[in-house]
Amino acid sequence: MKINNYLTNLVQHLGLQEEDFTIKIEEIDEEIKIDLTVPEEDTGLFIGYKAEIINSIQRILRLIFAKEKEDKRISLNINNYREDRIEQIKEKLTGICEKLEQEDDEYVFPFISSFERYNIHSLISSEEVFTEFESYSEGEGVSRRLIIRKKAN
Repeated sequence: MKINNYLTNLVQHLGLQEEDFTIKIEEIDEEIKIDLTVPEEDTGLFIGYKAEIINSIQRILRLIFAKEKEDKRISLNINNYREDRIEQIKEKLTGICEKLEQEDDEYVFPFISSFERYNIHSLISSEEVFTEFESYSEGEGVSRRLIIRKKAN
């Protein structure tokens, strides 16, 4: 079974007709990027609370196609959710870092997904506005936390 066929069947089982959604699959180097566009009113059905559904669908795709696509990482995006979420994360991170500039403290995020942790680490290490700060993770599983603090002088 191909990824496109699997996703088409899944979306149709969730009640959409084929003319109501589009699937775009792009293979780039070591990644398979899947963009699923659904009607705006159905976005919540596919993303879920705290992105639980989009993450679950992505995980299922990775498991099903692991052998066939073993050298590729599958990433699923629905209605540009991932890009929008990265922008929200960046805004929140900016506010946190502004507060940390005034205080000699650290900020501990409550549990966040690996997608969010990865993006925060990436933003901290690559964006010039965050050069005074560092991030690291502690713990395992649901106890894993991301911490941001000013770099030691």
